[in-house]
Parts: sequence; C-alpha cells; structure tokens
Amino acid sequence: MGVEAVSNDIEIEIIDDGPGIATHEVSVLENGAESPLIHGSGLGLWLAHWIVTSHGGSIEATVSEAGTTMTVRLPETLDQPADDQKTDISRAADQYQAAFEEASDAMVIVDTKGRIIEANPAAAGVFGIEGQQLLGRSLAEFLPEDFDFEAVWTRFQNRDTEHDTVTIVGSDGVDRRVEYTGTTDIVPGHHLIVGRDISEGVDTNLRGES
Repeated sequence: MGVEAVSNDIEIEIIDDGPGIATHEVSVLENGAESPLIHGSGLGLWLAHWIVTSHGGSIEATVSEAGTTMTVRLPETLDQPADDQKTDISRAADQYQAAFEEASDAMVIVDTKGRIIEANPAAAGVFGIEGQQLLGRSLAEFLPEDFDFEAVWTRFQNRDTEHDTVTIVGSDGVDRRVEYTGTTDIVPGHHLIVGRDISEGVDTNLRGES
C-alpha cells in the first residue's frame, strides 16, 4: 500500500498479489451500479465508489497476472456542505425518488448496454413483469424479433435525447405500443427512458418500427 501527493490530489494505491478482481466487479467501479446480473462481492465496491466520487475523487482497478491494484484519488481539500445544504440535498433526493416511484408514466434507468438497473411500478405494468424481475434484464428481451436493437441503441447513445414509439412484447404475453422519450447520461453511463402506453385504439399486432 502506498500514499502519494499528485498535483492537487492525494493518490492511494492498494496492491494485492491474489487472483485478481473479476471483470464484472470492475464494471461496478466503472458504472457505480449493481444489479442482479452485475454485482460485486456484496455492496462493498458500490459503497467505495459512492463514497469516493461523492467527495470529488475517483477509484480505479487495474488487473494483471501479478494481481490487482486499486487506485484511489482524492482532492487535497474536501468541500463539505453545511448542515442546511445537506438537508436540502437529502430532501431533493427524497423528492426525486418519490416522483420516480409515483409517476404514472413508465420510467427505467438503463446502463450503456441497455440493461435495466432501476424501474418504477408503472414500468412493471408496461413490461408485464414485476419490477424486481426487470432489474438486470436487457431492453432487447422485450422487443420484437425483427427489431434492430443494436442499430437503434447505438443511435440513441450518440444523441442527447430521442422521442419515438416502439412495441413492447410483455412477459405477460401482451404487446403494448409505447411512446417514449430517452435522455442519455443523466449521470455518466446511466440513461433515463420514460414511456407511455398508447395501445388503446392502436393495432397491437402492428410490430413495424420506425
């Protein structure tokens, strides 16, 4: 283990000569998120990422045949919010969480590979599956077989926002026509998609996409 001052930062290196950290666990540090299909050993890596980045720092893992090196960088001066600012931040977070959970529109947060990492109750209704069972699933699983997901997903990630319609093939056997708006990188590597079921009055057997 070593500690070194680098420019205006403090750099801490923790070196392990063991078997090395698994690739799927490195992704937790890169994305700051875990799911049933993308998880580390418990919540430790996610918490480490959250604590370090919330103080303006970064945490990286380098894996080689010799082992793993964890590099933590923190600014020399940590700006701590005053108590009233902490209260405002906490209140805002609670409000956003409540809005997400109680929204009548379906909302999902997905990673860069299109896997769902958060979903509200309305999304469960659109996808025809319980919310917890959505986590870790790819959006591609709920689209028609002839839908070119890779092309559409690449296009979406190269834009700030996108508005379109798509057919969702629900796990309950029901096809639903959904109008959606997607916003990329609400936080780095996390995209928000908000959808509304417009199936009423629309031929649900129509699977041609724009």
